[in-house]
Amino acid sequence: MQVFVVGAPRSGTTRIKTAIADAMGLPRSGEGHFYPIARDLDAALDGYFDRWSGRAGERTMLRAVSRDELRREIHAVVRRAFDAVAGTAFVEKTPGAEAIQALPMVVEQWPESKIVFVKRRGIENVISALWKFPHWSFEGACRNWTDAMSAWATLDRTIRQASIEVDQAEMAKHPETTAARLGGYLRLSQAQTAILAEAFTRRAHARVNRRVGSMAELQRDPIPLSSTSWTEEQRATFVEICGGMMSAFGYRLE
Repeated sequence: MQVFVVGAPRSGTTRIKTAIADAMGLPRSGEGHFYPIARDLDAALDGYFDRWSGRAGERTMLRAVSRDELRREIHAVVRRAFDAVAGTAFVEKTPGAEAIQALPMVVEQWPESKIVFVKRRGIENVISALWKFPHWSFEGACRNWTDAMSAWATLDRTIRQASIEVDQAEMAKHPETTAARLGGYLRLSQAQTAILAEAFTRRAHARVNRRVGSMAELQRDPIPLSSTSWTEEQRATFVEICGGMMSAFGYRLE
């Protein structure tokens, strides 16, 4: 089985990835950050064809080459390079909007793959991101969350319908229910699903989030915007950048 885990950074993608790997008996691995190269290659290909096609004469080689066929060949090269490292069974995790935007290539090249989109409420996500990555700007943390959520919301509907969404808060509050839903999607056995549920109650790995001694932080009620330690300017920035996606995903500000 090939599983691709995506979502905004600090949304629980590592916990989900390691839980699935443990349940499937696969070795744990780090983040991939490779297959999204297909997105950039697609953009470069389209840019070149769009820039030159209008100026190229009927007898030029450019007019004789199929853009779509060339794109498929490029995607196949990406898959071969990926498979050479990952093998035939893997759980791949790359957070961020770029990975989500590259999912059409994933579905094309790995038609039997499973896609897990992990999401988290924007306020908690930004708080966690700024703790983990203190060099990020507040605006940058907001945009990282919004860009990833927007990339998923605008992704081809058929891909989203064939995937599964997992909310980090639901995973923490209802590990067995979430595990049953995810296990059913991945067609795991009852024993494997039990491993998922148990994994959802502990850290993804020893290095992750040492400030959290238990699941209490993830299980607590949503933090109202007015109760954050942010300045009024930061709260206004959050609403401006993240407010639309908060509403689109059913997350309340207060």
